[in-house]
Amino acid sequence: MALVGAGRGLGAVAAVTLIQARAPAEARSRVFAAQDGAAHAAFSVSAFTGVLLVQLAGPHGAFATAAAFALDAAVLAGRTPR
Repeated sequence: MALVGAGRGLGAVAAVTLIQARAPAEARSRVFAAQDGAAHAAFSVSAFTGVLLVQLAGPHGAFATAAAFALDAAVLAGRTPR
């Protein structure tokens, strides 16, 4: 849990730094609001779909599905141009 918490903190700092560096000053507050809204929407959707997935596939199936999506996300992140 401590490792996950540290990763979340580092990710939050990286996101804020990226927005501060790349968003124009006149739009920065709207960019922060959009990012925060998207994060809250994603959390809400994941909470509702997670319950449904556990009911349909069971705990092991839910974890396997989450692992598959995590692998897909890692592959996509590796392909992202820098």
